[in-house]
Amino acid sequence: RRYAYDRLTAPARAAVHTRLRNYFAAIPEPDRVVHLQDLTPVIELYHHTVCAGQFREACDLYYERISSIIYYQLGAYQLRIDLLRALFPDGEDQPPRLEDESGQGWILNDLALVYDGTGQSRKAARLLKRAIAIDEKRDARVGVAEGLLNLADNQIFLGELKATESIVRREIEIDRELGGERPEPFGPQELGRLLAYMGRYDEADKELEAALSIFAEQNDEQGQCLAWARRGLRAILM
Repeated sequence: RRYAYDRLTAPARAAVHTRLRNYFAAIPEPDRVVHLQDLTPVIELYHHTVCAGQFREACDLYYERISSIIYYQLGAYQLRIDLLRALFPDGEDQPPRLEDESGQGWILNDLALVYDGTGQSRKAARLLKRAIAIDEKRDARVGVAEGLLNLADNQIFLGELKATESIVRREIEIDRELGGERPEPFGPQELGRLLAYMGRYDEADKELEAALSIFAEQNDEQGQCLAWARRGLRAILM
C-alpha cells in the first residue's frame, strides 16, 4: 500500500484516500466488539480520513467509535498511541492538525495519558505541560485544573515530589476560585497521597479525611473507595 501511495501525486493520493474513506464509511458498525479485528473497518476509515486531510472528522470518529473500546475494553495502548500520533503529521513537537486550540489541548492530554500508562512518563510530562499552556492561554481554568492533576500524577511517578506539591496546591487553589464548577475532592486526595510519600503523615491524613468527607457528601462511592485506598497506602508507608 505504501509503495503505491508513494508513486501518486499529492492530489491523486488525496482522491484515493477520499474514495477509500467513503468505501469504509458505508460498512455498518458491528453489533458487538469482542476482538480488535472487529474494529478493522472503522480503523481503516479513521486512517483514510486522516490521510484525506479531514483531521476534525477523524478526531470525532476516534472519540465516538474507537477510543473507549481500545483503551478500556481491549487494552490496545500502542494502537491508541499510533492513532493519536496520526493527528500530528508535522511531528509531536508541533500541535496536532486541528484548528481549534481546545481540540489541540484535548489530543495532547490524551496522548500524554496513554504514554504515561505505558511507562513513557517523560514524554507524557512534556505533552501535559503543553496542554496546560494551551488551556492557560484560553483562560480555560477547568482544563488547567484537570491538566495539573494529570501532571501531578505523572510527576509522582518520576519521583519529583517537591515540584508535585506546588502543582497540586495550585490545582486546589484554582478549584476554590471556581467554586461549584467542578468537584473539589481530587486535589486534596492527590495531595494526601503525595504527603504520605513524603513522610508527612499527619498532614496526609488531614487531606485524605477532607477528600473522603466531600466524596461522602456527593454520594460518590468510587471516590470514597479511592480515598480509603490512599489512606491504606498512608498506613502501610507509616
